[in-house]
Amino acid sequence: MNTIDINTKLSFKQLIEIVKQLPPEKKQLLNESIWDETMPIPEEHKSIVRKRISKSLNNPERMLDWTLASQKLQG
Repeated sequence: MNTIDINTKLSFKQLIEIVKQLPPEKKQLLNESIWDETMPIPEEHKSIVRKRISKSLNNPERMLDWTLASQKLQG
């Protein structure tokens, strides 16, 4: 069966519980639908990312090793 009929109001938590019941291949399809790569990225967001990349390339010493950063985040 390729259809789902839902005619009720759900909380976000309830929706998550429903999604957890899907088989892995359906979860993957749902994920791909949500994160459609054709979604436009605002130019302002692209600009922010470009500036951050430039800062890290120009000052590599400001970058932390992932292991160290992870330890600092965990407290």
